[in-house]
Amino acid sequence: MLATLTEERFSREGWVFEPKWDGERCLVFRHGGELRLYSRHRKLLNERYPELVAAFRRQENDSFIADGEIVTFQDGVTSFAKLQQRMQLERPPPELVRKVPVWFYLFDLLYLDRYDIRKVPLKYRKELLRKTLEFKDRLQFTEHRETEGEAYYRQACRRHWEGCHRQE
Repeated sequence: MLATLTEERFSREGWVFEPKWDGERCLVFRHGGELRLYSRHRKLLNERYPELVAAFRRQENDSFIADGEIVTFQDGVTSFAKLQQRMQLERPPPELVRKVPVWFYLFDLLYLDRYDIRKVPLKYRKELLRKTLEFKDRLQFTEHRETEGEAYYRQACRRHWEGCHRQE
């Protein structure tokens, strides 16, 4: 569940290029009425992000496991520092939920209904993800590219996205 830092920038057929969000990685498990959000350290996050739990409960499909990142923004860029205000509290008060709004950017679908789809190529899992969930309000689809990785990296650096360690 962790990104790998590399100095190599490339465009290569068969690769998917997407933003690296600066937030809290999260897996969503939904099966019928049961819904659980887990951090990469296997901490249950439901109480910390009630608005995300509500957004996932509104989904029509009730059997999936999805992967994504919980983020908040500061001046149009994801801000881990701002998100920490929410991450530190088990049950944030309503005024903090309003002050530090969060979004869930989904980028992968691992299970759908009773099927493990982890061996399906990522670009097809992303297509299934887009068709399976309704993306609005607090739930967002992570857009991606399949070409021009170097150009996408330069664009990310100009926008001050996470993962850029030097300006190009």
